[in-house]
Amino acid sequence: MTIRIEGVVGWDATNASLVRQLPENKSEPVHVFVDSIGGDPFEGFAMFDTLSKRKNVSVEIGARAMSAASYIPFAADAGVTVNKTSTWMAHNAQSFSYGDKEDMRKTMDFLAGIDGIIANIYAEQLGLSVKDVVSKMDEEFWLFGGQAIIDAGIATGMSKRPEEGEGDDEGAVNAASMMKAFHEFMANAVNKRPDQPTDLKALNLILEDHMRRKETKVKNEQKTEEKKATPVEAKPRWRTKCLSHLPLLPYRPSTWRMSNVTSAIVSWSSWSFPV
Repeated sequence: MTIRIEGVVGWDATNASLVRQLPENKSEPVHVFVDSIGGDPFEGFAMFDTLSKRKNVSVEIGARAMSAASYIPFAADAGVTVNKTSTWMAHNAQSFSYGDKEDMRKTMDFLAGIDGIIANIYAEQLGLSVKDVVSKMDEEFWLFGGQAIIDAGIATGMSKRPEEGEGDDEGAVNAASMMKAFHEFMANAVNKRPDQPTDLKALNLILEDHMRRKETKVKNEQKTEEKKATPVEAKPRWRTKCLSHLPLLPYRPSTWRMSNVTSAIVSWSSWSFPV
């Protein structure tokens, strides 16, 4: 199966969503597609740890793996692939602070601690010393293009075009399956089976109907999966019930009397708020 980590880490992509998508069997092969500018480093650590505890994890870097997303691919044990246009970037953790010199010093120590964790991940994966990695992070280290990422030891190869049948779990109707269906119809026509028309126009109509049905099925499956993945927040019952207890007050100010106000106060005080 393929899991996509896209957008801002900690906002668009979270460890909680990653855990929900992973299969229960920790040895089942998982392919993770990463395309992110980074984000929350702690969320990135959580995603790295989650993937590191699994087997048969492969990662593909899309257009970018930067900042908090740069070390997520290092959790793969089954190889990291890149594209020709991929970009990888590592730098020091960034933040802002307000206060006196002690506050600033605490912020510096805080950021240095984050940098130390990231540097250790890089050093272990790339076979470099932590000191060398830290100096690279100080400079803000960029790698442009898939080949540069491979040469740096971050990736093991270029990603390849999927074979027939691959990618169907993502809801994609690939060209190979379309051509296979067409050839099946043509073969049936050549064999002159009585249940298949020999007219090319009729064959095209059947093929279009076949693909339309398949696309509809895929879309319905995607909607079903999205509904399962999206938690439904239960609305408090008391809001609806309270509306039925509202006292009927006259809507014209000229008709309001003290007795109406007193009645409203009594009614309000006797309300119940069931949960």
